Amino acid sequence: MKRILLIATGGTIASGDTGMGMSPVLRPEDVLHHLPSVRNLCHVECMSLYDLDSTNIGPEHWLGMARAVEEHYEQFDGFILLHGTDTMAYTAAALSYLIQNVDKPIVITGAQKPIDKEVTDAKRNLYDSFLYAASEAVPFCKTGGLADVAGSLPPALAEQGARTAVILPLYQRVKEQFGGQLTFRCFDYV
Repeated sequence: MKRILLIATGGTIASGDTGMGMSPVLRPEDVLHHLPSVRNLCHVECMSLYDLDSTNIGPEHWLGMARAVEEHYEQFDGFILLHGTDTMAYTAAALSYLIQNVDKPIVITGAQKPIDKEVTDAKRNLYDSFLYAASEAVPFCKTGGLADVAGSLPPALAEQGARTAVILPLYQRVKEQFGGQLTFRCFDYV
């Protein structure tokens, strides 16, 4: 069974009512509690990196996310980042430059409604993220930017029932072509 690291950064998907409105207060373990079927797909470990509204996420947080993946890269088969939807595209773009030459899935997911609500997109989005990250037969490879990722669901995922995916590029084909010449790199622009 694959080992997936769930990294929480905040966002609506992990939000709860604080008495003064919604705020990202759920830990990743709390989020997983609402999706027990994930245990059948993979072994999950959790990391709380941030608990921010995504409008407050910026370059220093992107570097933190890239470092978290880099520091745990050898111990896990894939990574899922819980993130707010307002700035998810900016984070995905930044991470596509900070994290390159990887052969493991890195998925960023979020939701329009918190996972603890009866009507929510969070459960489906998170389940599909785990389905992708833990899949043995994922043929999806991307050797460029993120421009056409959001609209193109890999056929292997669609066949397994997935409906949505936001996926950071994998550079598998480049790695296969150039063999062991490429290494995982995380660039620090500070």
